[in-house]
Amino acid sequence: IGVHRIGPRLGWVPATLFALNHSLLTWSFGGLETPLFLFLLLLGAYGLFVRPTRWAVCAFALMALTRPEGYLFLLAGAPYAWGISPRHRSPSARWLPAILAGLLVGGHLAFKLAYYGSLLPNTFYAKVCFDVEQLPRGFQYLGAALTSYAMLVPAAFFLLFCPGDRRLRTSLLATLGSYGTYVIYTGGDPLPGYRLALPLLPLGWLAVVTLMRHLPRSTTAATAVVVGLLMLNSASHGLPGAPKGGAFEHFRRDKVADCG
Repeated sequence: IGVHRIGPRLGWVPATLFALNHSLLTWSFGGLETPLFLFLLLLGAYGLFVRPTRWAVCAFALMALTRPEGYLFLLAGAPYAWGISPRHRSPSARWLPAILAGLLVGGHLAFKLAYYGSLLPNTFYAKVCFDVEQLPRGFQYLGAALTSYAMLVPAAFFLLFCPGDRRLRTSLLATLGSYGTYVIYTGGDPLPGYRLALPLLPLGWLAVVTLMRHLPRSTTAATAVVVGLLMLNSASHGLPGAPKGGAFEHFRRDKVADCG
């Protein structure tokens, strides 16, 4: 994605710094579904903005099967995938990706409802209280995560002020806005490293590499960008005074036992 957006000279920088992020490194060896979720997110972004194809919707459908918040990415990405003109004008090229994604998601929801009697996993209900008391925790969690992921500062600059790339900007704003609202509403996550906020990183880097493309193509500017990104990435452990960790003790006691 970086090479496509800004060329081979600096295209490797965002991927390298993303791979070196401390939270990503931690959860890459955590044994949970976090790396798969991020991979599917990048695969969907690749299918939307690098090699546009309607099949990108299937990546977002698989995200919905991986984690509950995957439905947000499916709802945000599906309209943009549908707006991509298929290479072939046959009915299968036009409808097959949407049909397959619908079968995946619909079949998964039907199975969960029939087998578990609920559309969401029990751990979700154990962590989320569905009341206003968790909103301050959500704001605290999201604010701490954004402070920790300092590279989101240039990403926000791109989303707000950078000219051009209207399709990408609106897609990222819709996705980041809905996902940020979800994080606030659910009150964050009790696990360390701001795991719930990790999907903000690849989307933020997508905005950063696009911002880099609009900078002057001079050696001085390129060097300044690389050094600046390195400094921001080194600050990803948290800026001075930033809250550390992500231990939020707000499990519902009546549900903890049911989670094993």
